[in-house]
Amino acid sequence: MRIRPPGTLTTLLPRPFAPETAHDLLEGQVANVVYVSEESGFAVVSLITSDGPQTAAGSIAPVHEGEVLRLHGRWDTHPKFGRQFKAQWSEHASPTTRDGLERYLGSGAFPGIGPDLARRLVGHFGDGALEALAAGPERLQEVKGIGPKRAAALAESFQDGHERHRVLAELRGSGLNGAQARALYERWGAGAIGRVEADPYALIEQLRGVGFETAERLAKGLGIPRDSVVRGRGVIAHLLRQGAKEGHVCLPQQELSDKLEGLGLGAETVAEAASGLVEAERLVIEEPDPVWYLSGLWMDETGVAEHLGRLLAADLAPAATPDQALAAMRRTAFQPDPGQRRAIEMALREPFAVLTGGPGTGKTTTLRLLLEILESAGVDPVRLASPTGRAAKRLPEATGRHA
Repeated sequence: MRIRPPGTLTTLLPRPFAPETAHDLLEGQVANVVYVSEESGFAVVSLITSDGPQTAAGSIAPVHEGEVLRLHGRWDTHPKFGRQFKAQWSEHASPTTRDGLERYLGSGAFPGIGPDLARRLVGHFGDGALEALAAGPERLQEVKGIGPKRAAALAESFQDGHERHRVLAELRGSGLNGAQARALYERWGAGAIGRVEADPYALIEQLRGVGFETAERLAKGLGIPRDSVVRGRGVIAHLLRQGAKEGHVCLPQQELSDKLEGLGLGAETVAEAASGLVEAERLVIEEPDPVWYLSGLWMDETGVAEHLGRLLAADLAPAATPDQALAAMRRTAFQPDPGQRRAIEMALREPFAVLTGGPGTGKTTTLRLLLEILESAGVDPVRLASPTGRAAKRLPEATGRHA
């Protein structure tokens, strides 16, 4: 069997072995795809090799019948399926034999080309069938029964399929799983490879399932230096996202600087990375005591402040008179203490108010009394809302009103 030179092969999966590290090598042509997981990219294939049929397994998808594989990994004995090759790094190439070409073209990798048409194409073009498909509609019309329209459709299908296979293989080779690679291809097409290579940290916000650790692994595999501006941008955003998970909309610059230095980023790199994030409107730095915000959280915080200011500036009459409040209090068994009474008076008087207190201090009971006063004063409608579904379910139980 002829194997094309390494330069013509598509590498799939990050290389876990240094060139001098001893590992096993298996070369062959895919005779059958036994199993494939579209989600993870794991596949089991039967190979035709110089030593006879062999079974190989690993995250090598996308893979198709007729392809030539060069697999790097270890031999292993599966408790159920016996001896098989566990691939940890693979290289793919288009087939070079007529039988392989027929299998490959008729495998379903290219819509519109089934086994029968694959045989006819290989029968006419021989070893040059792939080149003929890539050449465009004119060459394909040489095959009997293929007219201009079908030739154009086949050429487009082959180009799309070939490009998709190449891009997915390279994305898988960068360390993404099958579902992630497909999502990026659907979004960016052939440009996905360049985007990942340029900034793997950007995937954290763009691709579900990609976190900081995955981005770090991708960056390392792509050879991005630890003290690079690309990594600096990614780490700054990561630290601010972590802060947000802990309840902080921003972090002091000095605290961030200490953490960034501990992660191997120099002051000049951090400054350039931060400048790039600010220019891209992803980061806001507030002075004079510098604090750093993700731009979305800065907009949230300043937006809340602006709306609070708008509400507080509203010239509104009290929602209920003192007499209406006293009348409602007499009708209920609950008699508020001085602190609760002040809270109710504030809520009725001010356009915006906050009632706070620890567990058991009577917040819910005070709220029920406030609702009674508002309803008796003819305030309609009164709307209740909560920030979470669970709290919204609890609120009607506590007040007897829809939330």
